[in-house]
Amino acid sequence: MSYCDSELLRNKSKSKHSDDLSFGFPGEKTALTLSIIISIIIAIILGTISFGLFFVILLLNFIYLRINHLSSQKNMIRVSENNFKNIFKLAKVAAYRLKLPLPEIYITEDPQYNAYTMGFYKYGFIVINSSMARFFKLGELLFVIGHEMGHMKRYHTTWLNLLYPAKAGSARFIFAPVMRTSKRKI
Repeated sequence: MSYCDSELLRNKSKSKHSDDLSFGFPGEKTALTLSIIISIIIAIILGTISFGLFFVILLLNFIYLRINHLSSQKNMIRVSENNFKNIFKLAKVAAYRLKLPLPEIYITEDPQYNAYTMGFYKYGFIVINSSMARFFKLGELLFVIGHEMGHMKRYHTTWLNLLYPAKAGSARFIFAPVMRTSKRKI
């Protein structure tokens, strides 16, 4: 019997699933295990930093929103049962139809036709320019208020506030292709 035959017979008696430690480079399994552990640790650290940074940006956006809200209140009149009664009634109708709590609505002195909403999650407010309050018919104002409340209901204001840092500062350069606003000439 040759050496090869005796080696084959000896290996047949061993289990086919046994781990032959003599195969491979010494320390290979240890290096593999160590590299997997290091990769997991790095992923956890980067994930924690990214998640923490996300919450810091979220907090800063909320603070900016609140400061903007408080500072802009000085230049606006709040819509209530006493001020702009018709607009208040329209807002109640729109909020009822959209199943939303009635948000704060403000009128600001501005000759241009514009309205916007700012907010985060369920907190938000609507600003209507005085020219719209003065010249729009009630049906048109209901549409504008409903439109702005629709943004609140679909959390568009939340997404815009989350993206706000990308629109300002040094991030503008990085996100310019995505965040570009087109200016149309009429």
